[in-house]
Amino acid sequence: MTEFSRRGHFRVNADGTRFWVSPHVVDHQHYSLTVVGKDYFVDENKFLLKEICKHCYQTIYYAYLNKDKNGKKAAVETRRRKLRQIEEKQKVRQAKAERRKKKIEEEQRVQQAKAERREESLHSVKSFVDRRSTPRASNDAVWQRTD
Repeated sequence: MTEFSRRGHFRVNADGTRFWVSPHVVDHQHYSLTVVGKDYFVDENKFLLKEICKHCYQTIYYAYLNKDKNGKKAAVETRRRKLRQIEEKQKVRQAKAERRKKKIEEEQRVQQAKAERREESLHSVKSFVDRRSTPRASNDAVWQRTD
């Protein structure tokens, strides 16, 4: 482990904003990597986990560097907890997608029913207009007829 004091300095963040960082103590720790079978360990007792970054899709490694002797168990439990959370989120997303799909289908059924009712009303109006516009034989013409 290396420890040293650093004087104050300016820094620029990701947004491009320049700001002052006060003097502080820097603590650099050095770790060793050990391979046991297919598993990787940091400092021989902390389990190294492999993941895919959700932003850039690169392979990343991380470890829990606490003083816990059961580092592997804690890491595995944390990973299981994360996987459960991801599965729960996926279930919620799927349920929302199904509700959206049902809503769209219902709207389409309503639109189709409206279109059918419109068509029926147009047909009835058209037949009414046809009946009114066709000439009817008057009663006078029937009575005046002689053979």
